[in-house]
Amino acid sequence: MQRSQIKSSENTNTIFLYELIIDSYKRIIEVENTNIKLTKTEFNILYLLAENPGIVFTKDQLYSLVRKDQYIGGGTMIIHSRKRCNVR
Repeated sequence: MQRSQIKSSENTNTIFLYELIIDSYKRIIEVENTNIKLTKTEFNILYLLAENPGIVFTKDQLYSLVRKDQYIGGGTMIIHSRKRCNVR
């Protein structure tokens, strides 16, 4: 899978991935010029994954990196985020 990643200017950190635009400064997600509303956690997971293409994270790592807390079992955060984003 070929990815296109561009980071621009000091005031914004934007990732362009095909028709997906992630602006971490404004916390905006756009797909084909349509704004996508995500929770803070969903946004952080998506941004982390887009910023680190090709890296596989465990549930423990995702939880620690996104929530800044230690993972204590269960998968509710990840399952809920996958369902909202229609990831299969």
